Amino acid sequence: MNNINKKNSLLILIYLIITTSILMCYLFMVDFNVGTYDFDTYKKTYMYFMGFQFLIFTIIMSCFYIDESIDKKSFIVTFIEVCTAAISSVPLILLIFAVGNINYMNFFVPILLQIVWGLVIVTFRKMLKSIKIEYTWRKFLVSIFIFTVIVVTLVFAFMYYKYGKLVVTTVYDKDLPIIFFINPLITMIGYIYMEISNYTQMGVIPVIVCMAFYLVLILINSLLTYKFKFLGGKKY
Repeated sequence: MNNINKKNSLLILIYLIITTSILMCYLFMVDFNVGTYDFDTYKKTYMYFMGFQFLIFTIIMSCFYIDESIDKKSFIVTFIEVCTAAISSVPLILLIFAVGNINYMNFFVPILLQIVWGLVIVTFRKMLKSIKIEYTWRKFLVSIFIFTVIVVTLVFAFMYYKYGKLVVTTVYDKDLPIIFFINPLITMIGYIYMEISNYTQMGVIPVIVCMAFYLVLILINSLLTYKFKFLGGKKY
């Protein structure tokens, strides 16, 4: 278990180094260009940072070490490591708030979305591992899954908006089908934009739908892992 912690701890450290470096450079450029405090600028900085670090977090989750055991201890350790990776960005978020004189914005919901998304990736990888699929194919399937959820749904949402000739005034616009919000990146950015603009047409429904969808998927992944691990070889 110590080896697992060391490898995943190193990945979390890499995640922090990348996000911290990019944020420092961006804050320097913002301060240099703006010169004075602009609340809207720093609120958008927070939104851009959350989107960027979410993508890095996704890559890190796809590289996490996955223990083959499915006992309670293994699940707890994995859960703690995913939470640690997600929560590690909180000091950087607070730094943006401090530099931009932003009094308060609810970053707990985006972090919670990120934790759930991380658990989806980890449980999906564990399920594939329990089927005894070759490593190369597992990496390919995980990459396809992530690409479909993050990129393909985003492209379809854009095409729906463009060719549907919609007048969209916010990310959480009622003219956008709820299915697009299974994309956790869209849902996260939409929630942050809702807080920045104080405007939404759907409330927090996209967050609830996204969370519910992926909690069910985590459960399905876990059940399939158990089935393939212990029941796959039994005859009925």
